[in-house]
Amino acid sequence: MLPAPALAGITTVIGCLAVYIRLLKAATTDGILPRWVGRENRNGEPIYVLLVLYAASVATVFLNIPLQVLASGVTLAVVTMFILVTMVGIRLPSQFSEVFERDAVRVNRYLSPRIVRNASAVALAIIEKATAMGIK
Repeated sequence: MLPAPALAGITTVIGCLAVYIRLLKAATTDGILPRWVGRENRNGEPIYVLLVLYAASVATVFLNIPLQVLASGVTLAVVTMFILVTMVGIRLPSQFSEVFERDAVRVNRYLSPRIVRNASAVALAIIEKATAMGIK
């Protein structure tokens, strides 16, 4: 039987991977990433994203990579996902301006294109600075 922290860690990683895969798929559907990244098989699963994850998993097993390196790799994946989300926030107002024209969005003063773009740029700058300083 697995100890509780190990089980919690495993389920968190699986959840993060599921979110990461769907986020990349959504970014390709919206035209933010190239279409070939989100190419799907007949079941609707992104082929190339899954192939990269499969290759990384197999390499991890065969190379006997220590747990500390795996933990930093998961941290890198989460930071990469956050960077991708902030890049989407920077490009979203210009690429999909019709989203910001709707009444539900127009009334909310925090969802103006300028604020979304600037907040995403600030978040990206903070991530870059934190990464350069070695903060995890």
